[in-house]
Amino acid sequence: MIEIPFEKAFFGEKGITSTSANFLANIAKEKLNDSQKFLENISFYNTDVSYIGSASKSRVRKSVSKTDFQSIKKRVHAMCVYNSFIAWVREAIKEKERILTALKNYDFYDYLAMNNIKLERPVRKSEYDSEDALRDMSVGQRFLYLNAEAYASTYGQIIHPNKPLSKARQVATELLNNPIQVVGEGRDALVYENSFDFSSGELDQLFFELQDTYRGYEKTLNNIKYSVKERVFNTNAQRMADYKNAVEAYESKRDALNAEFIQWRDGQINEAHALKIVIPDNLKDVFEKLNKMGKVEKA
Repeated sequence: MIEIPFEKAFFGEKGITSTSANFLANIAKEKLNDSQKFLENISFYNTDVSYIGSASKSRVRKSVSKTDFQSIKKRVHAMCVYNSFIAWVREAIKEKERILTALKNYDFYDYLAMNNIKLERPVRKSEYDSEDALRDMSVGQRFLYLNAEAYASTYGQIIHPNKPLSKARQVATELLNNPIQVVGEGRDALVYENSFDFSSGELDQLFFELQDTYRGYEKTLNNIKYSVKERVFNTNAQRMADYKNAVEAYESKRDALNAEFIQWRDGQINEAHALKIVIPDNLKDVFEKLNKMGKVEKA
């Protein structure tokens, strides 16, 4: 059964093909033209012409015969019937052609819409980055990261080369080896004597302890950063795998539906080609008459 909207009144199980209908319509048109020409040339009077004084006359216009006169109403009625038959079969042929054109123009997405089938191509998720990973951390994880970052930064600002504690230790170490400095000459010379409340070992121990603490926080921070990179990599890898699987599933479903659509459309087109044009009861007499004229058998 044809599933797209069409005018069902024109078609039925018993009827004639479009070719036969068109052939009979052409015969009806010829008969119609014959009657039209008859009416266009009809005359209800005779006209004779002669020379003045001459008894000889020539008939230049001839009135319609009584037989033809009596057939006028029948001819006009026949013309109406022929026109009615032509209008019916030509409209039916036009509708059949419209159905075939519509089906041939029917595309895959029309088929999906008609059957309320949703088929959406998967959308690849955006790239997952370190900012996303940080946003996805729990309260404890985020605090651990920021805390390690704050401690490592603070310690680094103190013990790194050219930073306050590192510079102070370097100066103290140099003075331990040379505690007295003389600045200037003669009576104006100044003598600087440096004394120490802490031994070089105590200074080194303090520095190394601070350095070990710094390295501990730095290690924690680096571990968290590594876990963030790892999470970013794994998440993107999983997203890519999920996307590929989704695309494969989509393409498989699309191909199956497309094959189903082609089979459906071909079947619909075949059914449309097979549609028979019904002849209404009011036109059956003229159909039989035309059929005999054209020797076209009813399909």
